[in-house]
Parts: sequence; structure tokens; C-alpha cells
Amino acid sequence: MNMQEYVRKALEEKYRNVDKETGLYSSYLRPNYHSNIKPGVLHMIRDNTYLAASTFGSCFEEYYADANEIIRKVISCQCTSGECAGLWPYFYEESLEEMVAPDWNMADFNAYPMLVILKEHKDKLESGMFDIIKEACILACKAIIRRNLTPLYTNPTVMEIYILAVCGELFNIPKFVECSKNKVRKFYFLTMKNGTYAEYNCAGGYTKLILEMYGLILRHVNDGYIIERINELNNLAWTMIAEHYHYATGEFAGPKSREYTNFLNKNEQTVYQMAIGDRVNLIKKGEEVYNRMDIVHSLKCPEKIKHYFTDPNRETEFRRILTYGHCYPYLQWPLIDTQYIKPQYTLGSFNGMDGWNQHMNVVSYIGDKNKKICIRMRVYHDGYDFAAAFLSTAQEKGTAMTVVNFRTDKGDTHDNLDPIIDAKIKAKDLRVRYQIEGNTKDAIDEITISECENGCMIDAFGVPVEIKYHYAEMSSGKPYFEIVKEGNSIFVDMVLYSGDEKIIDLDALQSLVTVSHISVNEKMKNNPEISKDSKFIYVKNKINGIDAEIKSLYKPDINITSVLSNEIKLNGESIIQYVEERV
Repeated sequence: MNMQEYVRKALEEKYRNVDKETGLYSSYLRPNYHSNIKPGVLHMIRDNTYLAASTFGSCFEEYYADANEIIRKVISCQCTSGECAGLWPYFYEESLEEMVAPDWNMADFNAYPMLVILKEHKDKLESGMFDIIKEACILACKAIIRRNLTPLYTNPTVMEIYILAVCGELFNIPKFVECSKNKVRKFYFLTMKNGTYAEYNCAGGYTKLILEMYGLILRHVNDGYIIERINELNNLAWTMIAEHYHYATGEFAGPKSREYTNFLNKNEQTVYQMAIGDRVNLIKKGEEVYNRMDIVHSLKCPEKIKHYFTDPNRETEFRRILTYGHCYPYLQWPLIDTQYIKPQYTLGSFNGMDGWNQHMNVVSYIGDKNKKICIRMRVYHDGYDFAAAFLSTAQEKGTAMTVVNFRTDKGDTHDNLDPIIDAKIKAKDLRVRYQIEGNTKDAIDEITISECENGCMIDAFGVPVEIKYHYAEMSSGKPYFEIVKEGNSIFVDMVLYSGDEKIIDLDALQSLVTVSHISVNEKMKNNPEISKDSKFIYVKNKINGIDAEIKSLYKPDINITSVLSNEIKLNGESIIQYVEERV
């Protein structure tokens, strides 16, 4: 089924769920933390904007009248006065005032598809609709300017560059074009100074989104300065993910700073195959899955970057400084990607990152496109990633050694949206985990595991993997090791606590720390040397000829103290000096 056929089928299904009372499409949804509304069949405003834009892009004339009515209804839901003027709520059933907090990104997510309609499909609009959409987009631009978003927040920044530039050029509003250029200037400077993106290597999520927006900017914006800078930024984003592409598995090697799943889904595989060409062979013919907005974005990979995706023997090894941290050098915690890609497997890691579920800190892919596994290090609190954990990792080639310590004043499930209060958490379970997830149950069933003391040896499609916990301590507790198989996953865990729910006072703990390692296609020759003083734990070992040292607090502490006390050295130098000398 090609994209046109797939979109037609999708549109038929969506329009069957448009009800006469609201004129909007509905589906069963689980609202996020911005909303007070309970899960149920709801009319999501943004999804309806997308439905209208993809309808016009599909060229199926029988739905044009419905799409016009949907856009008319969506615009009627936009706030037109007060502090939130220009914003939309998430749902038709819940006003901005009823939400936990308005999501300012909704000005971006709704305005950009409307501008695509005005640029490419204005001949399909009913009388008066052009002006109605124009006023809604101008109002959204005013909200964007009031918000004055930092360029550190990548995906809405790129959307806003598009919205302001297109709106300014279409309606002859120079102020909007100038605001777009200012955003480009700041975003370009920040990105090029770091040499990469703050939302790093997120091929299945945020990088894909910004690539889609870059494509629209290059199609629709006329300003020469904007186009020149966006061309460079587009090439940089494609290169960032392309360098991490692993031909055998068809996955993008870790680490990844904001990703939602361990594997690309079929739509993502389809989109990249369309963008790069059939030589990449990401998905079998006939198994393609399209999103209706793919017809709007039409993602394309620059020709000069396609070679990264087509070489089955490509090998990659590098360390790269992504950012020097806030107020560097006074609060120095540089973020560094260490990458090792071989034809049969990958291993990548960040030197220091928290345990938020979108942060993929220590990640390995092994296998091929049909059967593959992802091994990912995580820290779990009651079955969900614990953002208050902090992972410090030293990697050389196929071995990564990690110390996990904990922060008392950060978030639980999210780094800052649900902060820990008074350093206390309720917990039935707390554990450090190496998750081994297969793309299918057959893939996991083919993995063999031999357990040893506090660790295991794994045979993953002929590639040996060693995982071992060398140290685990929790005050007044007795951590223990276990391996659990569940569905498509095997969990190799150090259980810090499991039992009746109780309040754990992190500040009262004298110690809460683990030391572990993973080796892919190699074996750690010696156990690390571990010592402690009154404040720190010191872990030393020789990894593939490199002397690696990690110093960390073992008692939970506040974020800044906990993070900045951590040190990683390679061959006696701080990791940042070690990398800078070899750039």
C-alpha cells in the first residue's frame, strides 16, 4: 500500500469518527500532566488540525468540505484575549482555564499546519476561510513573541522560526520576519557553538520533528538569511543521527537525550526509508506504515549524507563534547557522547546524565533488522524510571562502567515536574536495571544467559555480553541480584529495596549507590578496585588499555552537590581534558 492509498484509508477511518455535534474527530485518549480531564473519548484540537492539513495534502476532494469545517471549529477554540491569547487547549471538552496549566506549545502545533494549508492549498479553502486562518496565525505569532522561548527548547523553537517567517512573509508583517531571524540567529549560534543539538540524537522523536520542520522552512520561506542558516542546521541534524546509524539492526545507536522507545516503530522506519531511499532497506515492501502528516512533511535526506546509511561495514568510534554545562567552567558538568559502532553491535553512553525515562544513558544494539535486542541501563522506582538517579559512566570501546548515585531534590518520574519533597519518597520497589528488550519475543527466546555472582554472561546472536554489579549498598538494606524474564524483555537487576510500601528518606540514608559494568563482545579482565572515604566512593579499573576512574558521592545529596562532586578520569586526566586534547 503506497502513501496515497494509506492516507485515504486513514482519512476514511478518521472521518467516520467526526461527530455532527462538534464537527471534530474524536478518539480514546489519556491526557498528560497539563490536563485535569479523565481518560476517555475526547476531541483533541491538535489532532483535528493535523487531520485537516493532511486532508488537503491528500488531494481527496470528497473531504475538503469537512476539512474546512474542522479548521473553522478548531479556530473557534483558540483563546483570543488575555494572557493566553493565541493558545489552544488540548481538548474541545476542556478550556484553558480548566487545565492544570496551558501548554504554550499548542500555539506552535496548531499554527504551523494551518500555514502549510495557506501556502500549498489555499485554492481548496471555502470563501472567507483564508482570512479566518490568517487571523488565527497572527494571534499565534503574537503569543510566540510574548513567550520569548529560549533556543535551548529545540522543537518549538524550530516551529516558531517557521511560523513567524511564513506568517510575516505571507501577510507582509516585517516584525514577524525579523523575530524569526532573531530566533534563527540565537538558535544557530547556540547549536553551532555546541556542534550539535541539545535534544541529542533522537531519530525516533525530536530530531525527526525538527527535520520535518526544516523541510517546511526550506520549501516555504523566502528570506535568504533564514534559508542559509537552516540549510546548515538541517545538514547538521541529519549528520548527527546518520553518524549513529547501525546498518545491521537499522537502529540509531545510543546514547539519546530524549527518546520515547528503544526501537524505531514502523512509521519511523517508513519515513526514513522514504527520505533516504530504498537502499537503506529499513522496512520490507508491503509493511510500510504511514502517518497522515507524512504527506504534509515529505521528509528528504540531503544527498551528501545518504552514504552513512548504506555501508554495512561502517565502523564508528568517537567521543564528542555536546555541551560544557551551565555557567561553565564554574559549574562544570560537560555532557559527552562516547560511541562505539561495529558491524555486529553498538555500545554508546553519556558520561553523566539523570535517570529520566527519555534519557537513554548506556545503550547497546545487537542483531539484525529481523531479530535484534536493545540493552539499556535504567533505574526504576515502583516500575517507572527514577529521574532522581544520576548515572556516571566511563566507556572505552565495548565496555562501559557506571556508578549510580541519587539526588534528594530532583524529580521522581520527571526531572522537574514532580519534585521530591523533603527528600522523601514512597516506595515498594527501587532497583538498578539492565533491560534487554527484543524487537520480538522470538528474538528474546534466542538469547541465552548464564548467571554468575551478581551478574551474567549473555549470548546475543553469537555476540557475547557481560553484565556485572560489583558493588551495591543501601543503608539498613540488603541489596540483592536477580534476573527476570517478562514478555519481550529480560531484566538484569540489582534490587535496592522491594517489599511493603514505605517512606524512604533519601537524606537520612548514609549510603545508596551501585557500581556495575557492561561489556559487549569483550570481557572486563579484572574487577574494579573500589574504595570509600567519609564522603566519596572511588572506582578504578583498566578498560581496554585505558585507566578509568569514577569518583561519586555515595550518600544522596542535593542536585548541584551530587552532580558536581562526580568526576571521571581517563588515563589520569579529567574526561573533558582527555577529549579536548584528542579533538
